[in-house]
Amino acid sequence: MNTSLKFAELTTPACRRKGKAIQAMFVVKYLDGITKTTQNFQYNMELQKGENWKIVDAN
Repeated sequence: MNTSLKFAELTTPACRRKGKAIQAMFVVKYLDGITKTTQNFQYNMELQKGENWKIVDAN
């Protein structure tokens, strides 16, 4: 698939604590430069704090 996606905005962020980790859920909107439509992608990530925050699980 040949697309030219450009970041548009981050929407509906939600975070919750899961033990010692943080679960982050959000939607990222991208603008398709070819079709001029908006594409939404949902991300779910689990973050843990060590020396820095890092992603330990994503889907």
